[in-house]
Amino acid sequence: MSDSDFLFIQNLSPFIDVPESSLTWMYEAGEVYELSKGEHLFEKDAPANYMHIIIEGTVDVFRALERGKQFLTEMGPTTLTSQLPYSRMKVGGATGEVVSDKARFFRLHIDHFPTMIQEHYELTRALVQHMTSRVRNYTQLQTQNEKLLALGKLSAGLAHELNNPASAMTRSASELSKHLLKSPQVFKKLMRVELSDDKIDAIQDILQSKLAQPSPSLAMMQRNELEEDMADWLEAHGEENGFEYAEHLVEFGFTTSEMEELYNLTGANNIRYTLHWLNDQLQVVRMVSEIENASKRIGDLVGSIKRYSHMDRDLDRQPVDINAGIQSTLTLMAHKCRKNRVTVDAKLDENLPPIQGLPGELNQVWTNLIDNALDAMEINGGYLRIQTQQDDHLIKVSVSDTGPGIPEDVMKHIYEPFYTTKPQGKGTGLGLDITRKIIERHHAQIRVESQPGNTTFRITFTKE
Repeated sequence: MSDSDFLFIQNLSPFIDVPESSLTWMYEAGEVYELSKGEHLFEKDAPANYMHIIIEGTVDVFRALERGKQFLTEMGPTTLTSQLPYSRMKVGGATGEVVSDKARFFRLHIDHFPTMIQEHYELTRALVQHMTSRVRNYTQLQTQNEKLLALGKLSAGLAHELNNPASAMTRSASELSKHLLKSPQVFKKLMRVELSDDKIDAIQDILQSKLAQPSPSLAMMQRNELEEDMADWLEAHGEENGFEYAEHLVEFGFTTSEMEELYNLTGANNIRYTLHWLNDQLQVVRMVSEIENASKRIGDLVGSIKRYSHMDRDLDRQPVDINAGIQSTLTLMAHKCRKNRVTVDAKLDENLPPIQGLPGELNQVWTNLIDNALDAMEINGGYLRIQTQQDDHLIKVSVSDTGPGIPEDVMKHIYEPFYTTKPQGKGTGLGLDITRKIIERHHAQIRVESQPGNTTFRITFTKE
């Protein structure tokens, strides 16, 4: 041990007001040692038997995950880490690896802590204050990680949700472009048709009547039967592309009796050219409709993001529409519902009054509860049931899943910070802790009932 190492420790901020005699005792009770690059200062799940002070060098702290390392933080000289007096830590929660060429540390074994507590009050107090600050900073970091984790899940789901309509728009626009290139040939054939104005108007009326009404909702078997009948009729009247045209005609509700009406208007010589024109019109309308629907879907998703994040509103307490928050959250998590084969049953009271609260925080509550429910049904699928209702004085929200339930030994810990049963990297153990704190800030109550096949979180707000 050198005097320079002792002076280094003595000048650390946590020890500024600690008597020199106490620091001398700690220094003589401990030891200074060195590690090389790649060696571990501490390891996850290994006994936490030492308090460490980094005198020289750099240490990276990480957790080992299936997909690699999860970097947590970097520690350098002056860092006081690992075990501290009154800490409940038994084993390391992460691994600290030396990343500099070499590093030098001071360490004190926990066997010396009882003497420290009994005989060196100022030193003990300084270390406990340091532990309190460390816990506070760690909690803030983990809370931020929990929010980022939730944001990452929503972003992944949103990317999938946006990709579907965007791909549909690209595909339909490409098909429409190719289709319009064929228009001159279709027009050329159509010019050969000689029909009176009355017959042309009648054909237009048939088309307009079909476009003016919604497409019929047909079961798969019923649709197949209608398409086969239509294809048979078309081929019997000289159309080689019977099945291709039949698909579009049935989609817009045409029947074989209406095709007979069309045949009577055009005659045998003109029916093929008229069918080509009619099929082209239907294809254009269908592709434009697909682009329109996909654009609306993207608009709805952007609206859901805006409502979820409340990016255009202030952050003060304000009237909050609980139903709107739940619906926006469900929209953004629709991909995960489909991925986990979960059916959503949402029964939301249309007359539910708003409550005074923070919309962004309440949306985090719905996200945590819905995400946990979906995780519970990840393997076998199931039903997610959400209900809002009111009585004279209360507004009630329930979120239920048909997962395996919460075991009794886990139930008593679910609101504890950092407690999680999820795999490493999938959860921080803060979701329900944050949920409970948000609920309490809104002067509401949360309780849970669980058994295999039915877990329900119930939140009760008091009406203003």
